[in-house]
Amino acid sequence: MEEFRTSIFEVLACPLCASELEQKGNTFVCLGEKPHCFDVASSGYVNLLPPGKGKNAHTGDDKGMISARVEFLSKGYYTEISKAVGTMVADIAKAEGLSRVFLADSGCGEGFHTCNTVKTSAENGVSITAVGFDASKHGAAAASKRSRREKLAYDRKTEGAENSEAFFAAGNIFSLPLADESMDFVVSMFAPVAGEENMRVLKKGGYLIIAASGADHLYELRAALYDEPRRASGEIKIPEGFEKADEKLLTYKITVGTNAEILNLFEMTPFYYRTSEKDKEKLSSLSSLEVTVQVKFCICRKI
Repeated sequence: MEEFRTSIFEVLACPLCASELEQKGNTFVCLGEKPHCFDVASSGYVNLLPPGKGKNAHTGDDKGMISARVEFLSKGYYTEISKAVGTMVADIAKAEGLSRVFLADSGCGEGFHTCNTVKTSAENGVSITAVGFDASKHGAAAASKRSRREKLAYDRKTEGAENSEAFFAAGNIFSLPLADESMDFVVSMFAPVAGEENMRVLKKGGYLIIAASGADHLYELRAALYDEPRRASGEIKIPEGFEKADEKLLTYKITVGTNAEILNLFEMTPFYYRTSEKDKEKLSSLSSLEVTVQVKFCICRKI
Protein backbone atom coordinates (compact mmCIF):
# COMPACT_ATOMS: atom_id res chain seq x y z
CA MET A 1 0.00 0.00 0.00
CA GLU A 2 1.12 3.54 -0.73
CA GLU A 3 2.09 6.48 1.41
CA PHE A 4 -0.68 8.08 3.45
CA ARG A 5 -2.42 11.12 1.97
CA THR A 6 -2.97 13.98 4.37
CA SER A 7 -6.25 15.62 3.28
CA ILE A 8 -9.75 14.38 2.52
CA PHE A 9 -9.66 16.64 -0.54
CA GLU A 10 -6.93 14.48 -2.04
CA VAL A 11 -9.31 11.50 -2.06
CA LEU A 12 -12.78 13.00 -2.53
CA ALA A 13 -14.13 13.36 -6.05
CA CYS A 14 -17.08 15.24 -7.50
CA PRO A 15 -20.01 12.81 -7.84
CA LEU A 16 -21.00 14.42 -11.15
CA CYS A 17 -17.71 14.72 -13.06
CA ALA A 18 -15.12 12.98 -10.82
CA SER A 19 -12.98 16.14 -10.57
CA GLU A 20 -11.16 17.06 -7.37
CA LEU A 21 -13.02 18.96 -4.67
CA GLU A 22 -11.96 21.86 -2.48
CA GLN A 23 -13.71 23.71 0.33
CA LYS A 24 -14.61 27.37 0.07
CA GLY A 25 -16.37 28.51 3.21
CA ASN A 26 -19.39 26.29 3.74
CA THR A 27 -19.33 24.85 0.22
CA PHE A 28 -17.44 22.04 -1.49
CA VAL A 29 -16.58 23.10 -5.04
CA CYS A 30 -15.25 20.81 -7.74
CA LEU A 31 -12.31 21.90 -9.88
CA GLY A 32 -13.73 20.69 -13.19
CA GLU A 33 -14.56 22.75 -16.26
CA LYS A 34 -18.10 23.28 -14.97
CA PRO A 35 -17.71 23.69 -11.20
CA HIS A 36 -20.35 21.86 -9.21
CA CYS A 37 -21.11 23.01 -5.68
CA PHE A 38 -22.17 21.04 -2.62
CA ASP A 39 -23.14 22.83 0.58
CA VAL A 40 -21.99 21.79 4.04
CA ALA A 41 -25.04 21.30 6.28
CA SER A 42 -25.17 22.81 9.75
CA SER A 43 -24.58 19.34 11.20
CA GLY A 44 -21.35 19.08 9.19
CA TYR A 45 -22.20 16.53 6.51
CA VAL A 46 -22.13 17.18 2.75
CA ASN A 47 -24.73 15.87 0.31
CA LEU A 48 -22.73 14.18 -2.45
CA LEU A 49 -25.66 12.25 -3.91
CA PRO A 50 -25.88 13.07 -7.62
CA PRO A 51 -29.27 14.73 -8.20
CA GLY A 52 -31.75 13.18 -10.61
CA LYS A 53 -30.07 9.79 -10.84
CA GLY A 54 -32.37 6.77 -10.87
CA LYS A 55 -29.94 4.79 -8.74
CA ASN A 56 -30.51 7.32 -5.93
CA ALA A 57 -34.28 6.84 -5.82
CA HIS A 58 -33.93 5.01 -2.52
CA THR A 59 -32.52 7.39 0.03
CA GLY A 60 -31.82 4.99 2.87
CA ASP A 61 -33.18 4.96 6.42
CA ASP A 62 -35.72 7.61 7.39
CA LYS A 63 -35.38 9.90 10.40
CA GLY A 64 -37.25 7.57 12.73
CA MET A 65 -35.10 4.58 11.85
CA ILE A 66 -31.91 6.57 12.32
CA SER A 67 -33.17 7.76 15.73
CA ALA A 68 -33.82 4.15 16.73
CA ARG A 69 -30.29 3.20 15.72
CA VAL A 70 -28.76 6.14 17.59
CA GLU A 71 -30.72 5.26 20.74
CA PHE A 72 -29.86 1.56 20.66
CA LEU A 73 -26.21 1.91 19.76
CA SER A 74 -25.64 4.57 22.43
CA LYS A 75 -26.22 1.83 25.05
CA GLY A 76 -23.04 0.03 23.96
CA TYR A 77 -24.66 -3.26 22.96
CA TYR A 78 -22.75 -3.38 19.66
CA THR A 79 -19.52 -1.66 20.70
CA GLU A 80 -17.53 -4.91 20.49
CA ILE A 81 -18.32 -5.25 16.78
CA SER A 82 -16.56 -2.11 15.61
CA LYS A 83 -13.84 -2.49 18.24
CA ALA A 84 -13.04 -5.76 16.48
CA VAL A 85 -12.88 -3.95 13.12
CA GLY A 86 -10.63 -1.22 14.55
CA THR A 87 -8.26 -3.84 15.92
CA MET A 88 -8.19 -5.65 12.55
CA VAL A 89 -7.38 -2.44 10.71
CA ALA A 90 -4.58 -1.57 13.13
CA ASP A 91 -3.07 -5.06 12.99
CA ILE A 92 -3.10 -5.13 9.18
CA ALA A 93 -1.75 -1.59 8.87
CA LYS A 94 1.13 -2.26 11.26
CA ALA A 95 1.98 -5.46 9.36
CA GLU A 96 2.13 -3.29 6.21
CA GLY A 97 4.38 -0.78 7.97
CA LEU A 98 1.74 1.98 8.10
CA SER A 99 0.91 4.21 11.06
CA ARG A 100 -1.80 6.21 9.23
CA VAL A 101 -4.41 5.00 6.76
CA PHE A 102 -7.43 6.11 4.76
CA LEU A 103 -10.63 4.13 5.31
CA ALA A 104 -14.00 4.34 3.55
CA ASP A 105 -17.10 3.14 5.38
CA SER A 106 -19.50 2.07 2.65
CA GLY A 107 -22.98 2.35 4.20
CA CYS A 108 -21.99 4.08 7.44
CA GLY A 109 -25.49 4.70 8.82
CA GLU A 110 -25.41 7.05 11.80
CA GLY A 111 -21.61 6.75 12.14
CA PHE A 112 -21.39 4.78 15.40
CA HIS A 113 -19.28 1.97 13.98
CA THR A 114 -17.15 4.34 11.90
CA CYS A 115 -16.17 6.49 14.88
CA ASN A 116 -15.64 3.48 17.13
CA THR A 117 -13.41 1.85 14.50
CA VAL A 118 -11.34 5.05 14.23
CA LYS A 119 -10.93 5.37 18.01
CA THR A 120 -10.04 1.69 18.51
CA SER A 121 -7.45 1.76 15.74
CA ALA A 122 -5.88 4.88 17.26
CA GLU A 123 -5.70 3.13 20.64
CA ASN A 124 -3.76 0.38 18.85
CA GLY A 125 -1.26 2.78 17.30
CA VAL A 126 -2.72 3.46 13.85
CA SER A 127 -4.41 6.75 12.94
CA ILE A 128 -7.32 6.73 10.50
CA THR A 129 -8.87 9.34 8.30
CA ALA A 130 -12.30 7.84 7.69
CA VAL A 131 -14.77 8.89 5.01
CA GLY A 132 -18.25 7.50 5.62
CA PHE A 133 -21.03 7.42 3.03
CA ASP A 134 -24.69 6.53 3.39
CA ALA A 135 -27.71 6.99 1.14
CA SER A 136 -29.63 8.47 4.07
CA LYS A 137 -29.10 12.18 4.61
CA HIS A 138 -30.49 11.66 8.12
CA GLY A 139 -27.78 9.07 8.72
CA ALA A 140 -25.01 11.32 7.39
CA ALA A 141 -26.26 14.20 9.56
CA ALA A 142 -26.32 12.03 12.70
CA ALA A 143 -22.86 10.69 11.87
CA SER A 144 -21.41 14.18 11.51
CA LYS A 145 -22.91 15.22 14.84
CA ARG A 146 -21.36 12.15 16.45
CA SER A 147 -17.94 12.94 15.00
CA ARG A 148 -18.14 16.42 16.52
CA ARG A 149 -19.17 15.09 19.93
CA GLU A 150 -16.31 12.62 19.87
CA LYS A 151 -13.82 15.26 18.64
CA LEU A 152 -13.19 13.42 15.37
CA ALA A 153 -14.70 15.96 12.95
CA TYR A 154 -12.43 16.43 9.93
CA ASP A 155 -12.49 20.24 10.15
CA ARG A 156 -11.09 20.61 13.65
CA LYS A 157 -7.84 22.57 13.90
CA THR A 158 -5.40 19.90 15.03
CA GLU A 159 -2.19 18.44 13.70
CA GLY A 160 0.01 15.44 14.36
CA ALA A 161 0.25 11.77 13.42
CA GLU A 162 -1.70 10.74 16.51
CA ASN A 163 -4.81 12.54 15.31
CA SER A 164 -7.57 10.62 13.58
CA GLU A 165 -10.65 12.09 11.96
CA ALA A 166 -13.96 11.21 10.34
CA PHE A 167 -15.82 12.92 7.49
CA PHE A 168 -19.37 11.97 6.52
CA ALA A 169 -21.45 12.56 3.40
CA ALA A 170 -24.67 11.39 1.84
CA GLY A 171 -23.42 9.29 -1.03
CA ASN A 172 -24.20 6.35 -3.29
CA ILE A 173 -22.09 3.34 -2.26
CA PHE A 174 -22.31 1.96 -5.81
CA SER A 175 -20.83 5.21 -7.16
CA LEU A 176 -18.60 6.53 -4.40
CA PRO A 177 -17.39 10.14 -4.67
CA LEU A 178 -13.79 9.00 -4.23
CA ALA A 179 -10.72 9.04 -6.45
CA ASP A 180 -9.46 5.82 -8.03
CA GLU A 181 -7.12 3.76 -5.80
CA SER A 182 -7.30 6.26 -2.95
CA MET A 183 -8.27 4.01 -0.01
CA ASP A 184 -6.20 1.65 2.13
CA PHE A 185 -9.34 0.05 3.56
CA VAL A 186 -13.02 -0.18 2.72
CA VAL A 187 -15.39 -1.39 5.43
CA SER A 188 -18.88 -2.75 4.68
CA MET A 189 -20.79 -3.45 7.88
CA PHE A 190 -24.26 -4.98 7.55
CA ALA A 191 -24.63 -3.25 4.18
CA PRO A 192 -24.74 -4.30 0.53
CA VAL A 193 -21.24 -4.99 -0.80
CA ALA A 194 -20.43 -2.95 -3.90
CA GLY A 195 -17.58 -5.17 -5.03
CA GLU A 196 -16.69 -3.47 -8.32
CA GLU A 197 -16.77 0.00 -6.76
CA ASN A 198 -14.70 -1.15 -3.80
CA MET A 199 -12.13 -2.48 -6.26
CA ARG A 200 -11.96 0.90 -7.96
CA VAL A 201 -11.35 2.99 -4.84
CA LEU A 202 -8.94 0.64 -3.06
CA LYS A 203 -5.21 0.96 -3.57
CA LYS A 204 -3.33 -2.03 -4.93
CA GLY A 205 -3.11 -4.53 -2.11
CA GLY A 206 -5.82 -2.67 -0.16
CA TYR A 207 -8.30 -4.45 2.08
CA LEU A 208 -12.08 -4.84 2.11
CA ILE A 209 -13.50 -5.84 5.51
CA ILE A 210 -17.03 -7.23 5.36
CA ALA A 211 -19.11 -7.65 8.53
CA ALA A 212 -22.32 -9.67 8.25
CA SER A 213 -24.72 -11.52 10.52
CA GLY A 214 -23.56 -14.90 11.77
CA ALA A 215 -26.02 -17.80 11.72
CA ASP A 216 -27.06 -17.25 15.35
CA HIS A 217 -27.23 -13.46 15.23
CA LEU A 218 -30.35 -12.21 17.07
CA TYR A 219 -31.86 -15.70 17.00
CA GLU A 220 -33.74 -15.10 20.26
CA LEU A 221 -35.39 -12.01 18.78
CA ARG A 222 -36.49 -14.04 15.77
CA ALA A 223 -37.82 -16.74 18.11
CA ALA A 224 -39.87 -14.16 20.01
CA LEU A 225 -41.44 -13.00 16.73
CA TYR A 226 -42.01 -16.13 14.67
CA ASP A 227 -43.48 -19.57 15.26
CA GLU A 228 -40.81 -21.08 13.00
CA PRO A 229 -37.77 -18.80 13.30
CA ARG A 230 -35.01 -19.09 10.74
CA ARG A 231 -31.35 -18.51 11.38
CA ALA A 232 -29.35 -16.06 9.28
CA SER A 233 -27.47 -17.57 6.36
CA GLY A 234 -24.08 -16.68 7.84
CA GLU A 235 -22.60 -16.58 4.34
CA ILE A 236 -20.34 -13.93 2.86
CA LYS A 237 -19.63 -13.91 -0.86
CA ILE A 238 -16.16 -12.70 -1.77
CA PRO A 239 -16.41 -10.12 -4.58
CA GLU A 240 -14.62 -10.73 -7.85
CA GLY A 241 -11.09 -9.33 -7.83
CA PHE A 242 -10.52 -10.07 -4.13
CA GLU A 243 -8.97 -12.97 -2.26
CA LYS A 244 -9.82 -14.01 1.29
CA ALA A 245 -7.03 -13.04 3.66
CA ASP A 246 -8.73 -14.04 6.91
CA GLU A 247 -12.08 -14.81 8.50
CA LYS A 248 -13.21 -14.23 12.08
CA LEU A 249 -16.34 -14.90 14.13
CA LEU A 250 -17.42 -12.75 17.08
CA THR A 251 -20.08 -14.14 19.43
CA TYR A 252 -21.37 -12.77 22.73
CA LYS A 253 -24.61 -12.32 24.66
CA ILE A 254 -26.40 -9.11 25.56
CA THR A 255 -29.45 -8.44 27.71
CA VAL A 256 -31.60 -5.76 26.15
CA GLY A 257 -33.03 -4.16 29.26
CA THR A 258 -36.22 -2.33 28.26
CA ASN A 259 -39.10 -2.76 25.86
CA ALA A 260 -38.17 0.48 24.09
CA GLU A 261 -34.66 -0.85 23.43
CA ILE A 262 -36.04 -4.17 22.17
CA LEU A 263 -38.22 -2.26 19.71
CA ASN A 264 -35.27 -0.09 18.66
CA LEU A 265 -33.20 -3.21 18.00
CA PHE A 266 -36.03 -4.74 15.98
CA GLU A 267 -36.38 -1.59 13.88
CA MET A 268 -32.68 -1.86 12.99
CA THR A 269 -33.06 -5.34 11.50
CA PRO A 270 -33.82 -6.17 7.86
CA PHE A 271 -36.65 -8.47 8.91
CA TYR A 272 -38.49 -5.51 10.44
CA TYR A 273 -39.90 -4.83 6.94
CA ARG A 274 -40.98 -8.44 6.43
CA THR A 275 -42.80 -8.92 9.74
CA SER A 276 -46.59 -8.75 9.98
CA GLU A 277 -48.27 -6.37 12.41
CA LYS A 278 -49.59 -9.41 14.26
CA ASP A 279 -46.09 -10.76 14.84
CA LYS A 280 -44.74 -7.32 15.76
CA GLU A 281 -47.29 -7.19 18.56
CA LYS A 282 -45.55 -10.15 20.22
CA LEU A 283 -42.74 -7.84 21.31
CA SER A 284 -45.02 -5.44 23.16
CA SER A 285 -45.10 -7.54 26.34
CA LEU A 286 -41.33 -8.07 26.60
CA SER A 287 -39.54 -6.03 29.28
CA SER A 288 -36.11 -7.56 28.61
CA LEU A 289 -34.56 -10.09 26.25
CA GLU A 290 -31.25 -11.95 26.24
CA VAL A 291 -29.96 -12.03 22.70
CA THR A 292 -26.99 -13.58 20.91
CA VAL A 293 -24.81 -11.18 18.95
CA GLN A 294 -22.85 -13.07 16.30
CA VAL A 295 -20.94 -11.32 13.55
CA LYS A 296 -18.88 -12.91 10.81
CA PHE A 297 -15.96 -10.90 9.43
CA CYS A 298 -14.30 -11.58 6.11
CA ILE A 299 -11.05 -9.76 5.39
CA CYS A 300 -10.51 -9.59 1.63
CA ARG A 301 -7.40 -8.34 -0.14
CA LYS A 302 -7.54 -6.67 -3.54
CA ILE A 303 -5.71 -8.92 -5.97
